[in-house]
Amino acid sequence: MKKQLKTIICTVFILLVLGFTSSSFAKVKDLESVSHGWSKDEYISFSFRGVDQETKQEIEIPSKLDVYIKGVKFEAELQDFDIPEEMAEMRDIIGMNYKIFLDCDLPAFEPEKMPPLYIAPDAYGYYPEDVVFVAHYSDGDMVVKSYKQMHEDASKDFWGVTFKDDPNWCTVDYSTKATLFDIVGHTFESYINNLYADGIVSGYSDNTFRPDFPVSRGAMAKFVRKGLGFEINTSCGDFPDVSSSYAFYNDIQTLKCEGVISGYGDGEFKPERLVTRGQAMKFLIEGARAKTGNPEFLAVEGIEGFPDVPQTYTFYENIMAAYGNDIVSGYSTGYFKPDDPVTRGAMSKMVDNTRKKL
Repeated sequence: MKKQLKTIICTVFILLVLGFTSSSFAKVKDLESVSHGWSKDEYISFSFRGVDQETKQEIEIPSKLDVYIKGVKFEAELQDFDIPEEMAEMRDIIGMNYKIFLDCDLPAFEPEKMPPLYIAPDAYGYYPEDVVFVAHYSDGDMVVKSYKQMHEDASKDFWGVTFKDDPNWCTVDYSTKATLFDIVGHTFESYINNLYADGIVSGYSDNTFRPDFPVSRGAMAKFVRKGLGFEINTSCGDFPDVSSSYAFYNDIQTLKCEGVISGYGDGEFKPERLVTRGQAMKFLIEGARAKTGNPEFLAVEGIEGFPDVPQTYTFYENIMAAYGNDIVSGYSTGYFKPDDPVTRGAMSKMVDNTRKKL
């Protein structure tokens, strides 16, 4: 008995040590700004903490840092920033130092207009909310923070870099600025921008779209309703698992009343389930047919399909209709992967291409 008790105690002790060790050495993904600086004709620099102020965990260095100034993207460059061993505590204060290199001059300072910390409201500059940092990590995670979030006390002042608020600054065309910070350069950027410009999608409150995130059935209903131009119609019976207070209630009910969707065999819609690529094709093709009033709309015959979509597959006809009408193209491997979750980016392409067929 004593031997068993001793074994249990040792096991618990080891687990506690391992748990403490793993949590102690785990790095946190965050951005905690320390300061910024500038060189009039070269660069702007940003410094971030290397250790979280609250948890005292080390902050992970992102694989890439993008800085958006009034929606214009700059890719920041991580600078070598060696801290002498005898000054190791400085890691708490400055752990990462980045620079944005400029191809133009900044306007000269007007010292008489500058209070101790910030430029006065009548001097040149940008407000803190105009500057957004997007940190990308090797595992696909992302952290988005505005300068205002990091410095709430600066919300009524300009921050210290003296950009001239001029549409010709740095020869940047602000009319083409990226409003959704995480879609620039993405495979589906043009499709997302098309939907955004027409008010079909709006992104998240942090000005991201998260194009690689999956889509729920509820969200898909909204994309289809708005993308294909259905007016709200809630005249038919509700799904038992979709209350009138649910975020996508109007969208789900509209598609039900228009005959686009019917739910599962048990009568429920299950709005939080993720949509597969095959199911997305049913949403869109049946939506297009309901919108046009033509049950044969976009139907195709005699085309070679995908090796992973046999004719017995539930959504075979919908997938072939989308493929035959250039709404989707599948993967470069030749497969469609119908049971994979559809992403918000891919969904944007599907919706944008489908509405152009109406």
